Amino acid sequence: MKSSSPSLLLLLAKPIAVIAVTVGSTVVFVLLLSQPQNPPSPSTPPSRSQDPMARSFVLWLHGLGDSGPANEPIKTLFTSPEFRNTRWSFPSAPSQPVTCNSKPNFI
Repeated sequence: MKSSSPSLLLLLAKPIAVIAVTVGSTVVFVLLLSQPQNPPSPSTPPSRSQDPMARSFVLWLHGLGDSGPANEPIKTLFTSPEFRNTRWSFPSAPSQPVTCNSKPNFI
């Protein structure tokens, strides 16, 4: 007697294959990441990202209806040593009518 519904093995074949591929690729990925990294040799100069005295510049652009000076307190949130030598700029855009908002003037 032939059953009209597919067997249980056929129903589970696709999910089992997906799980096997997921687990297999995860294991390979973890094994590749767990290999020890070669430390840089002392003769090579440090990269710019490792230099604590490297200067940086942040240009903070405000959103619609806002102004640059209103956003200046944001720089107090960046307290990590990487931002110690950072220059900040908070420019304000000129006031312009915005057609999608019934033409009110926004900064």
